[in-house]
Amino acid sequence: MKILILAHGRSGSTTLSKALADVLDLELVIEPFNKKLWEEYYKKEPPYIDGPIPENTLFKHITMPNSLKHFGNAYRLKEFDKVIFLMRENIKDVIISKVNADKYGYGVKYKNTEGTNIKMSDIEVVMKMYRELSNNARFNFLNANLVWYNDLYNDYDKSMQTIKNLKLNIDESQFNKMWDNYLNPSYRLRHDSSNIRAVYSSEDCKTDKDGGPYFFDMNEISKIEKEQK
Repeated sequence: MKILILAHGRSGSTTLSKALADVLDLELVIEPFNKKLWEEYYKKEPPYIDGPIPENTLFKHITMPNSLKHFGNAYRLKEFDKVIFLMRENIKDVIISKVNADKYGYGVKYKNTEGTNIKMSDIEVVMKMYRELSNNARFNFLNANLVWYNDLYNDYDKSMQTIKNLKLNIDESQFNKMWDNYLNPSYRLRHDSSNIRAVYSSEDCKTDKDGGPYFFDMNEISKIEKEQK
């Protein structure tokens, strides 16, 4: 199995990559063509720049203008058994996430403290990533699957159906592992006090009377937090 995830930045691609690699027992290669990342963070040369794509690997790549040229000719991309285009619906959320990540770090939980400090240059960077990813010819050439951020990271049932649609033969117990360890909204970095909700594991997934996520008022939230201490 060879999987390629193409995404713009701040789309949850690292989390999805880790979740799929975990349950499918794949080697995860994060941004193999981001030379700066590998030199400064991993302290070594990026792997698999040349040659065939190895079996049992998952590549995660953030799209920027011309960034896919490092794959060589387009037919090298066809070596992957499954290609996923991951996008976040709300562009402003992506920009806010980027601004916070640039200021505080890329793995730090945050509130929307930088939403009023967005610059036109921040918008420009994000729009370039979206334009590069939304390439219809490439999408059709690779027979790719389009996955939306909110379909993965908000609701248990919707997330399960989204993963099922990828046809990766992931069973319910494997998905529950993904949900409990990666996809559950409690792991999201952005936390807004105006949008607090209790998040349950796959073993105790509650819904409201209409079948949607179960929301609580602040009194009930306080009660839950005390019970968990």
